[in-house]
Amino acid sequence: MTQTTGETRRPGCATLVRLALMIAGLASRGPAAQPPIADSPSTPTLRHLAEAREVRIGAMILDDDWRTPAQQALVSREFNAATIGTFWTRTHPERNRWDWRLTDEAIEFAQQNDMAVHLHPVLYPADDKNPAWVTRSPQSEARDILSAHVREALGRYRGRCAVWDVVNEAVAPDGRGLRDCWWRRALGPDYVTEVFRLCREADPDAVFLYNDYGCEQTDALQTRRWQAVLRIVRRLQAEGLVDGMGWQLHTTPEQALSLSFALETRMREIAALGLANYVTELDVAIPDGSPESLQRQAEAYRRIAEIWLRQRGEGWLQTWGVSDRHSWLDRPGAGGKRRPLLFDESWRPKPAYEALSTALAAPQPELRSPTK
Repeated sequence: MTQTTGETRRPGCATLVRLALMIAGLASRGPAAQPPIADSPSTPTLRHLAEAREVRIGAMILDDDWRTPAQQALVSREFNAATIGTFWTRTHPERNRWDWRLTDEAIEFAQQNDMAVHLHPVLYPADDKNPAWVTRSPQSEARDILSAHVREALGRYRGRCAVWDVVNEAVAPDGRGLRDCWWRRALGPDYVTEVFRLCREADPDAVFLYNDYGCEQTDALQTRRWQAVLRIVRRLQAEGLVDGMGWQLHTTPEQALSLSFALETRMREIAALGLANYVTELDVAIPDGSPESLQRQAEAYRRIAEIWLRQRGEGWLQTWGVSDRHSWLDRPGAGGKRRPLLFDESWRPKPAYEALSTALAAPQPELRSPTK
C-alpha cells in the first residue's frame, strides 16, 4: 500500500508476488487458478509474519470451495488459525440427533496443517438461527436442551478447540437490552451467563468469547449497542466466565477510516478488564474493484490491524471468509458484489493483503490519524 504522506517506499511483499506471477504467466482467473503466493523466504506469507510476531491470523474456512485443493493450499499457507461454524441448524438438526461430520472434517484439516481451531458458536440466540424443533419445544425443557448441547459439543471437541464463541449476538439489533428470543423467554435474562457457566464446566481449558457486531462507531445506535455488550461482558468477567470479546467488525472504509471509529478506545476498555480482544469476523466492503476503492479498503485493513496489535492481549485476528469468491455480503438481494476480503475471486492477494502484511511486519504499530 502507498503511504498518504507522499513518501516513496519499496513495494510490499504482495506487490512483488503479483509481479512475479505476471512474469511466470500464472495469474489466470477462474476455478482452476492456483493460489499465487509463493511459500518462500523472499515472499513472507501472512502466516510467516504472524508466527514471527507470535500472533494468530485466520479466516472462516467453510464455503463452497473449502475442499478445493487450490483454496486448501492457500488457507494452510496463509493462516495459522481457522474459524469453523457449528450452527445448530447443521450440527443439531433434531433434538436427539447431532451431525458433526463437516465440523470433524474441517477440524481434521486444520490440525493436519497446524492451525488453531476457533468454533462458532455454542449458542446463537436468534429464533431464525435455530432449527425449528428448538422454538417448538416447551420452554420448560430449555435448560435440558441447552445442557445436552453444551455437553455434546464441548465434550466432543475438548482439547481440539482452542477458542469458542460461546454466545453470539445476544444484544438486540437496536441495542436496547437483550434480543427477544426463545432462549430468553424460556430461561430469563440470565441465560447468557448460564450458557457460559455450562461451557466452563464442560471445558475449563478453552478460551471463551462473547461475540457481537456494531459496537465500534460513536453514533447513537452503536454506542447504545456497545454499552449493552459491555454490561454483559463485565457481568461475565466478574464471575470469571469469559476470556475475551469477539469483535465481528463487518465494516467499510468510510466507517473504519472516520473520526467516529472508536475501536481502539473500546478495545482498551476490554483490555482494562483483563480480557483479550479478538477480531472474529473481519470484512471491509467496497462498492467496486477500482484502484481507489481497493486502496481505501487496504487503509482500513491496516488501521484495524494496527489497533488490534496494540490492544489484542492474547486475541487473534480472523476474516469472515477466505476470498471474494464467497462472502455473506453477496447473498441474493444484497445489491451486488462487495469484495470485502483479502483475496480476490481468483485467490490473488489484494492491496488489503499487503496492508495487513505491512502491519504485521512493523516492529510496533504507531497511531495513525484517520482520513476523512
